[in-house]
Amino acid sequence: MVKIGAFYPSGPDKKFDLHYYCEKFVPLLAELFGDALKGVTVDKGVYGGAPDEGPFFAAVGQYIFATQEEAVQSYFSNLDRIAAERRNFTDIEPIIQISEGIM
Repeated sequence: MVKIGAFYPSGPDKKFDLHYYCEKFVPLLAELFGDALKGVTVDKGVYGGAPDEGPFFAAVGQYIFATQEEAVQSYFSNLDRIAAERRNFTDIEPIIQISEGIM
């Protein structure tokens, strides 16, 4: 299992529309990635290192693929469309990581 993780750092002047992300962006990625996409998780940041500390990330999206090749091909062949659509829900530049699941 391979995941593309999109980590959106939080900040006081940062905008992130979670509703748009879940209702419009995730379905667009599902369409772009097609059958290679095996699953999606979306997390909303709540706390950082302590209950009174804000979250490190406004949101984290993870897109699950069977192989590294499918993840890399799906993401990089659609990068322009993904970047253009991102402007509709955030002004945050995400941290992207492709990871291989080991457990």
